[in-house]
Amino acid sequence: MLVANNWETDSRVIREATAVSQSGHEVHVICHKDASAYTEVTHNGVTYHCLPTPKPLSQLADLPKMFRLHLQVLSAGLSDPNYRLKAGGKIVTLALRIICCFPLGIVLVAVGLLARWLVIKPLRAAARAIKSAILYFGFDYLRVQHSYRKAMQPIWYLLNLAKLAAQHLRLFAMQLLDVDSIRYLNQFGVRAQPLARELRPALVHAHDLVTVSGGLAISKSLGAKLIYDAHELETHTNYWGLQARTKRWIEFYERVLTRRCTAVVTVCESIADWLRDNYDIARPIVVHNSPDIEKTAESAGPHETLRARIGLQKSVPLAVYVGSVTIDRGLALCVRALASAPELHFAFVGPRYIETEKEILRTAAELGVGNRVHLVDAVPSAQVTPFISDADCSVIAIQNVCLSYYFCFPNKLLESVLADIPVVAARLIELENFVHRYHTGVIADETDPKAIALAIQTVIANRKDFLPTAEARKEIVAEYGWSNQKRKLLVLYSDILLAA
Repeated sequence: MLVANNWETDSRVIREATAVSQSGHEVHVICHKDASAYTEVTHNGVTYHCLPTPKPLSQLADLPKMFRLHLQVLSAGLSDPNYRLKAGGKIVTLALRIICCFPLGIVLVAVGLLARWLVIKPLRAAARAIKSAILYFGFDYLRVQHSYRKAMQPIWYLLNLAKLAAQHLRLFAMQLLDVDSIRYLNQFGVRAQPLARELRPALVHAHDLVTVSGGLAISKSLGAKLIYDAHELETHTNYWGLQARTKRWIEFYERVLTRRCTAVVTVCESIADWLRDNYDIARPIVVHNSPDIEKTAESAGPHETLRARIGLQKSVPLAVYVGSVTIDRGLALCVRALASAPELHFAFVGPRYIETEKEILRTAAELGVGNRVHLVDAVPSAQVTPFISDADCSVIAIQNVCLSYYFCFPNKLLESVLADIPVVAARLIELENFVHRYHTGVIADETDPKAIALAIQTVIANRKDFLPTAEARKEIVAEYGWSNQKRKLLVLYSDILLAA
């Protein structure tokens, strides 16, 4: 498995790797860790190879290798008839630029330079001499100057054409040799290749798009099969640090590479449908981000709960948010909702992005509700369900800022429902479908703090009405539980490896 982040914070990777290992396969996870040296850890039978943060000189030395991967993806796109059919105009334009504009541009630039040094400069020198002679002998300077300009007009036109060609070439090179985008999409693949080739896998499982180009190179060199595990809808997510051209390359890479994979896996039904319809591939296998209830039951016993951690009595109403404390999760709006719910406390459980944490604390201070806001460090994924089980309500106020969020089916939904906590969920299609199907909470306007507060109060006041029945809970566990998700993944592995 290839993972461009720290495995310790990725519960999906841990669950999938452990499941495959327990089924009898030897599993190695090559991942990234913010450290100065390579480390190797074995956990639940899985070996995690943690690559350190590359040094600047190492990144520079890897650029040619990244560009080679980039060219392989470009070549795959240009040679794929289905891709040309899907995006014919773009591919034809790109091909024509490469075939026609590049040589023509070189010719025009060469002509322009020759004209400048062999014609323009000598003529300017001659013109200065003629001008001096005209002034000296008293000739009609304006008439001569007009004749000179008329004679020079074709040469100046050719020179301007050469300049335009040079500008066109520079813009084209910036698009083709987009270093930032190439590094973003290929850096981890380049770093992972040497170790992956030593391990000689029969199957490469690439998590997220930034590992797929490297996974394709590894699989081709070893004759291995390749799985792409799409954790997000990559072409429509809110990676706020990416430039527009990088997002265009993401779309190109995903469209090309999904067609080169043996299979595609993703996290929910809506994303699976979108990938199938837009990339003309077989419908991806859906493996939901489900908590491992069996593992939680095995570790049952005395455990710390959220209320114990923050020192809150059972009688005090408590809402909880679980997951990364980061942008576009509606967390500042949840804090503002406390102004409309005077007794309510709100806990945020998970790793925190520093700017979002500052915004939460600043908003709480402005509203005077700081004593009712609790920031709690993340707990291991297997402990989330029992840890939050004594909260009164779980809030999922993810903002509908991109299609990936509109389609999302986050861990926190199943973690909350299986902890017997009713949810207040945003108006996102997968959340709405689940909540309405099993009547596990209330859908609220995620952009309105007062609507969030009212929904929380409604859920807490009528808590028993929003808990799934025994039959519904059994159905949820059977369909969405990790046992079923694991089965789908293992069937896929078995089919791929048997076919090999």
